[in-house]
Amino acid sequence: MRDIEFVPLLTAAQELDLGRRVQQGDAAARDQMIESNLRLVVKIARKYFATDVALMDLIEEGNIGLMHAVEKYDPEKGFRFSTYAAWWIRHEIERFIMNQSRTVRLPIHIVRALNKYKRVSYELVQTLQHEPNLREISDYTDHTMSDLGRLINLNRSSQSVDAPLGGNAINNFTLLDAYQNKDSENPMAVVQQHEVHDHLVEWLDFLADRPRDIIERRYGLQGYGLQGLGLHGDDVVYGEPQTLDQVAEAVGLTRERVRQIQMQALEKLRAILINNGYTWDDVSAIKK
Repeated sequence: MRDIEFVPLLTAAQELDLGRRVQQGDAAARDQMIESNLRLVVKIARKYFATDVALMDLIEEGNIGLMHAVEKYDPEKGFRFSTYAAWWIRHEIERFIMNQSRTVRLPIHIVRALNKYKRVSYELVQTLQHEPNLREISDYTDHTMSDLGRLINLNRSSQSVDAPLGGNAINNFTLLDAYQNKDSENPMAVVQQHEVHDHLVEWLDFLADRPRDIIERRYGLQGYGLQGLGLHGDDVVYGEPQTLDQVAEAVGLTRERVRQIQMQALEKLRAILINNGYTWDDVSAIKK
């Protein structure tokens, strides 16, 4: 593990070049992208070390996610590889932790079918730009809608009710909590909302200071609207959205200019979300 500390990080230009070569089937470029991002896997895996799973097991699963990311990365979308890879690394680690916490072990052919279902779902999100329904997934695979429904039920019924949702031992929000809450949404939707919430601050960091400030004010993020204060930290604080006129007065721009900056920033955020397997509706859902 110490050896990876001496592997130089890639510049944006190198990522672009290597990403294009990977798409052309260059195995050496693929290996270089993987090797140069192993530190990212270790960094993310350590955040999940509060679980009962060995760190090396988490790193191995994270490496699988990294390899998926290298294969699927589109360098022409204009975003750094680490942003895209982090999602895949977390996905594989959380999937592994969830499988380890099952009260009932599923047969290997069922686990493989579940993994295929999840992989297809993520791919369709990027293609369709919305959460696919069973019919869309059925059309994309060789499974009938009834088979997919049974598969989903098997997955849900085999999860430990005391296991933290999404493998996040820090939040300690379990499936049992979701079922006990009569107003709770679908547990899988709760998992996704927690994931989006965890990454939202990270995605906002990709915006320049002024566009980020405008987005936070317009959507009541980071505490804007709570006694007029903007609270910045490691988590998202939700306040009340400000109107275009209120934002324009606060930042010293015209109403129209604020609207233009907002639209440009939203387009960039949407692209980041799609590149990470989410939609803008997922962000809206966690504020309801």
